[in-house]
Amino acid sequence: METATRLEQNRDRVLQEWVKRVHREVSAAQREPDPILINTLPAYIDKLVEALRATKEYASQNSTLAKEHGRERARVTNYSLDHVIQEIQIFREVVIDILEETGELTTFEIKIINLSTSKAVRESASNFMKAHDETRERLIGTITHDLRSPLTAAKMSMQMIVRYPDQCHEHLK
Repeated sequence: METATRLEQNRDRVLQEWVKRVHREVSAAQREPDPILINTLPAYIDKLVEALRATKEYASQNSTLAKEHGRERARVTNYSLDHVIQEIQIFREVVIDILEETGELTTFEIKIINLSTSKAVRESASNFMKAHDETRERLIGTITHDLRSPLTAAKMSMQMIVRYPDQCHEHLK
């Protein structure tokens, strides 16, 4: 039976085994519910099936799934970059293990799986870091704005006292 078909038929098993291993091996995932963990993975498996059928060079080609995955991990979880990378490595291991249990894998098919997961790591990691950078920039902008407003009021008050000391002194009485 074709490898792509075996992957399609074992999709639920891949997801279940992956979730089990991620909960066990990725410390930040232990508190995450299954739907948050799984997020784009079913669609990514579909893309990997297409790549194994040689309609694509690798799974995320012409797709934003891996990028979305990285952004979601930054937005919704307490993951570090290392956690993002680790869960994709676990995915690769689970896919290869299950496919090898159900039949043979050619060197070319292993190459497609490895290339697909390597690119997924790069794309997910890149967008994970971009999302963190955007959050940091928004936080800095908010803090700067919040600090600037009271400082501006204090500065204006000091300028008034310096320019009009007599009137200010009378108001303070």
